[in-house]
Amino acid sequence: MEIFLSRKIKQNSTKFDKINYLPYLKLLGKLFLAILVPICIMLFVYVIDPLQFFRPAKAYMPRFYTQERFQNPAIAHSFSYDTVICGTSMSQNVSLRTLRETYGFNPIRQTFAGSSAFEQASGLNVAIKTGQVKSVIWELNFTSFGGEVDTPKDSKAVFPDYLYNENCIDNYKYLLDPVQIRRAWQVVTNWLPYNGVVTDYESENLNKWESWFTYGEDIVVADFKDRLNKGEFEPNEKLIEMMDIDKIKENIEVNVEKFVRENPQIEWIFCFAPFSALEHVAYEMQGILENELFFRQAAFYSLSKYENVKFFDFQGDVAFVENLDNYKDSMHYKAEVTNSMLYYMLNYEDTTAEEFEINQIYLKELAQKWKSVLI
Repeated sequence: MEIFLSRKIKQNSTKFDKINYLPYLKLLGKLFLAILVPICIMLFVYVIDPLQFFRPAKAYMPRFYTQERFQNPAIAHSFSYDTVICGTSMSQNVSLRTLRETYGFNPIRQTFAGSSAFEQASGLNVAIKTGQVKSVIWELNFTSFGGEVDTPKDSKAVFPDYLYNENCIDNYKYLLDPVQIRRAWQVVTNWLPYNGVVTDYESENLNKWESWFTYGEDIVVADFKDRLNKGEFEPNEKLIEMMDIDKIKENIEVNVEKFVRENPQIEWIFCFAPFSALEHVAYEMQGILENELFFRQAAFYSLSKYENVKFFDFQGDVAFVENLDNYKDSMHYKAEVTNSMLYYMLNYEDTTAEEFEINQIYLKELAQKWKSVLI
């Protein structure tokens, strides 16, 4: 019996000894690397933090990236400020330095070129959640208020919603983004010591386009007629549907008025930027001038009723809208116009209801007047 048991144990031991553990060890090693490598990469991007999402750079001279939909929420998330500039490309030339040195604000920009009201509200929401916003200066652009209330204006554009929400788990999307990994590596390989003067200069000029273009009536008229010849001003059912008045009204409520109502401690300064006369002619030809007038009325009266709101309507200012030398195209104006608007908003009383109604009539007549001149 003892001999039989001894033989059986020996046989089992032999089988046990013949098991090959190498494949299992290799699999464990691969699993370990699959976990360790991403963790190391995320730690690397977190420490360098190329967008300055977690903290403003102090050890190295930071880069500011022109991808507003990525850079803006990072600035709003980690920087110190008390004032937010919101809007489209029409607001990108606002001087942060002027606001800081002349008016005593500590501002950041949350401006997005070619954006929807949703995109602007998303950037502002990040800032408000930090609890440090005291003032908001917001340029309300008619072209931003069409379409759905929760979508970017350009459906093909990448909108990194993980940089705007409060879900910390989503941070891995930033930390494992190949673009940010490459940028972090570039910071390390081209390390420059922190320089506050250079940093201030870069943040001041980030996405400001004022010096990139030539301005003048001849340029604006030529551009308008070129677009006219291309058929860009023909009535477009898709555009008319997008700028539907119900969608406009919903966008005002969800992406603007809601913030005003829920944040009475913040001072809100709204404005209608002064498009040139030719832009209103384009709207009239496209069949959306009445939609623009509705937008203006809905925004003005729904927001100006709040005690913590000041509203300025520059679209009725003849000195701006009918002097085409102020523009590079039918919409975008010189930095001098931006500075004049800023000065007026911070030193004068806002637009009254009576003045606004006069401007409504003026814009209707303006479109017809300039249409007869140009066409």
